Amino acid sequence: MQANPLRLVGTFLLVVVVIVGAAAAVPLVTSQQTPAPTQLDNPQFQPGNTLIDEAPQDGSIEMEADAEPKTIVVDAGHGAAPSAKSIDPLVSTLVANGHTVEFFDPQADRRATLNDSLREADAFLTIAPTQRYSDAELSGIAAFTDAGGRLVVLSDPASSGGLSSLLGGLLGLPTASSGPSTTHLSSQYEMAFQAGYLYETDSERNYAAVSAAGANGSLGDGVENAVLRDAAPVVVGGDATVALASADGTTRSTTRRDGSYAVAAQQGNVAVIGDSDFLAPDDAYRGDNEVLIGNLADFLVSGEKSPEDAPTKPTPSGPRGPAGPSTPPAGG
Repeated sequence: MQANPLRLVGTFLLVVVVIVGAAAAVPLVTSQQTPAPTQLDNPQFQPGNTLIDEAPQDGSIEMEADAEPKTIVVDAGHGAAPSAKSIDPLVSTLVANGHTVEFFDPQADRRATLNDSLREADAFLTIAPTQRYSDAELSGIAAFTDAGGRLVVLSDPASSGGLSSLLGGLLGLPTASSGPSTTHLSSQYEMAFQAGYLYETDSERNYAAVSAAGANGSLGDGVENAVLRDAAPVVVGGDATVALASADGTTRSTTRRDGSYAVAAQQGNVAVIGDSDFLAPDDAYRGDNEVLIGNLADFLVSGEKSPEDAPTKPTPSGPRGPAGPSTPPAGG
């Protein structure tokens, strides 16, 4: 018995229709069963939900000081590793105004000593060192500031607790977390960093950044809203003055106490700031940070160092090696 050709064609078409229809239905079913991506409720990461009212990141860094060309030495030893790139807003401002910035890097020149570098310098900037300064270096720094050289010490929470100890009591106010002073210096600056970091908070969230305004001293001139991230608190005594203070409601991480905290201080030729991130290119133009950087640059070049009173005793290591302005340390 022969099969009916029309019946076979009809059966084949029916099978094709069923298969095509099933294939077309698969995406429809799949799309109906796939859940939409979950929207996480993290308002603290939304751009509009920052506690600090930051100004647009633009502006310019200006210096007011009309000083003759000065030499600023930046410490790239003692565990500190700033580079020209990491603090470019400050370095570029100083250089644009006719000053020279050198990096003291004992790894680049084993013959170089800090005291040799300070002999030719007008200002010394150290940023969050993690290795202790020797007694000879501390004596050299003290002689340097006594002679009119400018000293600026920047900290961060990672180093603030032991920084007073690393400086051997140079700043003059040991804290509970710092070790005993190992050097008796003629100059006591009566400033120190405290352990922990500062942050601002509202009813729901914490922020590891604080808004600081000028108080007393030239560092705070014109500063109404500097934005400092992970700032360390500063304590002052004697004749030292608070240059920058955080807004009311700032919390210290180690005590959970709210209030207004000093974040920068100065006395004579010495200034301390409990933060270094504000010098970074990404943070230099937040709030009034560019004003603070300009004030810092002015402070560094406004000293009047007397060469005959600076550290001049030659060291047994041989001729003075270059501090390294043409070869800044890598990184940052």
